[in-house]
Order: sequence, then structure tokens, then C-alpha cells
Amino acid sequence: MLSDFHPERVPSVCARATVSARVLLSGALLVTACASHRDTVPEPRGSGDSPPPVIADQTDHAAPPAPSEETREPSRGVAEDATADASPPKLDYDVPSGPVLSPELLGLRAEAQARILGRGAEIVDAAGELGEPTAPDPERENGNALGGFVPIENEAALAAFHEALAQLERGTLPGGKLRILAYGASHTQADVYPGYLRHYLQSRFGDAGPGFVQLVPLDKWHRPRAAELSSQRFSVHHAQRRPGMASTWFGLSGAVGVASTPGAFARAELRQGPPEGTATEIDVYAMGHPGGGELRLLVDDRERARWSTHAEPPRPVFLRSIETAPFQELTVEVTGTGTVRLLGATVEWDRPGVVVDTLGISGTRAANWLAWDEAAWSEQVQRRHPALVLLAYGTNESSDEQQPIAHYEQQLREVLERLRRAAPQASCLLVGPGDAAKKVGGKWVARKRLLPIIEVQRRQALEHGCGFWDAHAFMGDGGISRWARAMPPMASADLIHLTRRGYVKLGMTLGDALLRAYDAAQLPTRAPAPTSLPPHPGPRGAGPKQTPDVPSTAQPFPPAQPPPSAQPPPASESPPTTPPAR
Repeated sequence: MLSDFHPERVPSVCARATVSARVLLSGALLVTACASHRDTVPEPRGSGDSPPPVIADQTDHAAPPAPSEETREPSRGVAEDATADASPPKLDYDVPSGPVLSPELLGLRAEAQARILGRGAEIVDAAGELGEPTAPDPERENGNALGGFVPIENEAALAAFHEALAQLERGTLPGGKLRILAYGASHTQADVYPGYLRHYLQSRFGDAGPGFVQLVPLDKWHRPRAAELSSQRFSVHHAQRRPGMASTWFGLSGAVGVASTPGAFARAELRQGPPEGTATEIDVYAMGHPGGGELRLLVDDRERARWSTHAEPPRPVFLRSIETAPFQELTVEVTGTGTVRLLGATVEWDRPGVVVDTLGISGTRAANWLAWDEAAWSEQVQRRHPALVLLAYGTNESSDEQQPIAHYEQQLREVLERLRRAAPQASCLLVGPGDAAKKVGGKWVARKRLLPIIEVQRRQALEHGCGFWDAHAFMGDGGISRWARAMPPMASADLIHLTRRGYVKLGMTLGDALLRAYDAAQLPTRAPAPTSLPPHPGPRGAGPKQTPDVPSTAQPFPPAQPPPSAQPPPASESPPTTPPAR
């Protein structure tokens, strides 16, 4: 199996004959169970050729009825005795362990990796074997081995998310859709680690569609996995790019596309459609305001609706279209005079399952939330009714060296309070920044603000009932320069961003941490396992010239207990410009 497999580290968890083998894999507990799983998917709803009517300015946020047993897709990868009739197992957040991975779950993890990296290029394959570099270099360690398992601190904060998963499995979740909102900066906008989470969770709990689509590309690096975006004569605004703009009417993601020229359009070409016979639910979001312009919605070449964005007082307006026929392109076009503020769209399949909304904007900070019109943004969040909200910020804030750390903490506190007002039912998770470096006088040096930012996030997560996942600890000893020197490289030469493979490893480890307690509850008995293992030891070669040794701020596994809370005074921020996403 693996060179770092140590059987003596694995406590016995086998109380029944169904469990036949176990192995520790980077802190993960692998359970080989002799259980069969249902692989059939019931015939989905929504077949037919006649399109139903379009409903404009829909504001009813009431959840639809739970899906019936005939339309519910069975989940995969859980024990056979976890049926809808059985009492849900009690989750234990007090016993630390690594993630629990059955052979089927290992296969689903490998499939999610292959969807992004390509088949045969997985970091860890379906058998639990670590991938080897295609061009091994004895002077460079195997990048696939980097990144150790790190548990979520204050894991009990995920209870609402885990309960929603259990309801989805039982077929009792209102509306039948479990939504996750993933906020952040360039790491998130790249849609690689959110993309992995989307593929993995949907393979286990049901695919309910791609979710939020920005429609107007944020920048030339904006390439979401769900769709190819294009636009003409639309300009993009968000709080980081237009810090002094008069309007604060931003969309769910914190961005807005603005146009006033007839013929201006924004288009999304979906990379994958729904399962055969399944209808698609399209919601277009715009900001209604006095004198708002007119739009029309086209699905492929078929005009589906026209509507005005004039509204007094200003408020978000929504248009829903139910498409029963297959389609590839979704286009929103300006048809009349007046200014249009397009906030995006959501695309979901008419079936139960998981939806992950990628809401990252390159170069942004958590404090940008405070520039959004709270009422308009909150209404959009409530329409999504998320079970979990992720906030992955901190890398850009680490360059704001003139900002007092107390000011940063006060802003983060206000952001989390705003989130709690908008989505009190949701679990929340702060994903701390990974390691990063900067160039000073021609030399790479560590970012000194990273560790204070991480401690603030840890403290504020606990104060607001959120979980905290330490991406800095996940990267381990040696930090970003070690990841960049590895083969295959796991970090970019800018020593800020990860490579596609590095982001997949981050998503895989974060996904394991999100489901640790949930999956552990499926076992008949549990026993503690190490919460994390050191990164795989290996040779550390000189590597390429652009990735020299950097005095890393990485501390592999810091204590879980947060320091005492501080109460800093509020202040104002003037953040610097940051490099674009890679």
C-alpha cells in the first residue's frame, strides 16, 4: 500500500464481521465494509416537451414540499443499515479522528479528482494508492504526498449542515436541495476546490445542478467549471474594484454587471446539462430600481420572457423559467432604454441533491461584504436558503500591513454578524488562508500578518458559532515554497496561488474534514485516530530558480484552543492592489 502506512497507529474499530480491513491514509481511517449499496436512480421528474409559463418577480421564498420516495435519488457510500426508517445516528463531535473512508467513498473521491485532473492523474486513486509523478525527479519530493489531514475546529458548529445531509438522505429535506455558498477571493473564484466539493458531494448525495452562474465574467481569468461565460457591453463592478462607487447594490456574489445599451448581453454556455428527462429551473437575478431597463431571457435561440427592472423602492427582482427541453445556452439581453444591473442566475435540476454556489472574486477581502447593501444581499441569500456557508479569505488581507490587526478583527466580526442575520439557519465555516510569500528587494520573504490573521479568524469563528479549518496547517512544514518545488508542483511560482492539483488536494482534504463526524456516525463503533499526520517526508531539492526557500510561517498543527477574545475598535480600510488569480 503506502510507504507511510503504520498499522500500529490504527485503533481497532471493528465490532462486527462486516468490517474486514482498515488502513490509515494521511490521517484517514479506511473501512472496508461488506455492505451492498443501491446504485439505481429513480426516473426523475420534469419530462415533457411543453414549456411551462415563466413567473416574473417571484418573491415567495417558501420551501417546496419534500421529494417523494419515487423521485428521491438514493445516496451512496454510507452503511446499508442507515435507512430512511432507522433513527439517525448520533454524531459525536468530541472524539477526534481522521475521516472514515469506505472503498466506495475512496472510489467517489477518485472520480471527483478525475473530473478535474483527468483520469489516471488522481492524487489518491480508488484503491487508496498515492499517485506518482509522471516525470519523477529524485531531487524533488512527490507533490501528491503533501497536505496532511486537519480537522475542523469547533466541529459541532456543522450540526445544521449534517442534519440537512441526513434529511436529504432520508428524503425529508424541505425542497429536496442542500445548498452550500462558497465565498472567497481568487482561490475560490478559480472554482477548483469548490468544484471538487461539488463533484464529490453530488456523487454521494445527489446532483441538483451547477448552482449560481455569474453570467458577466468577472475578469479574463474567470472560468467557472459549470459554464463558459461571455458578455458584450456589460461592465463589472464590485466593492474591491470600485471602492468609492455610489451604488452598493451588489449580487449574491458581491458583484454586479451594469449595461444601458440595447443589445448588450451576458451569456452562459453550460458544459453539462441535466440527466435525461429532468427539467431545469432557471432563476435570473437583477436589481430593480427606478428607471431600470428592460431585459429578455433567451434559452438557446428561444425567447422565454421579457421583463422590466424598474422598481420603487429598489429591491432585487427575480425571473424564473422552467425548461423541460434540453438546452445549452442561457442569454440575458438588454432590450430597451435605462440601466440594467444584472446580478447573476442560478441553474438547478428538478431533482433532490446538493448544489454548491461558487462566489469567489479575485483580489477581494472579507471586509468587502460591509460595502454591500445588506437588505438586497440578504434577500438573495435567503432565497438560496443555504445549509452551509464557507468564507475563505485572508490571503489578500495579509498584504494590508498598514491596517491594525484590531481593525481587521472588528471588520471580520461585523461580516460574521451580517452573515448570521442573513442565514441564521445555516452552519458557517471559516477557511483560513494557506501559506504565502512576497518579494522584497528581490528576495522572497514570509508574510508576517498571516499567523495573526489566522488567530483572529479562529477566535471569531468560535465567537460566532462557526467552524474553522486551518489551511495553513494543512500545507504543513515548509509551506508554499515546498509545494512549489514538488513534482508535480502543487503551488504556482508566484508563491501565492496553488496549482490546479494543489487546489484539488485542498478540496479533497477539506471535504474529508467536513464529513468526518457525519461519516464516523455511520460506523457501528468508533475509536480515536490521529487528527493529523506530518506531510510525507521526502527529498527537498533546490527546485526551480523562481521558487527558492522562503522563511515559512507554517506551523503544521497549532493548538485547537483559541486565544482570549479581543475587542478592537472599528476603523476604516484602504487595501492595496493584489495580483490576479492564476
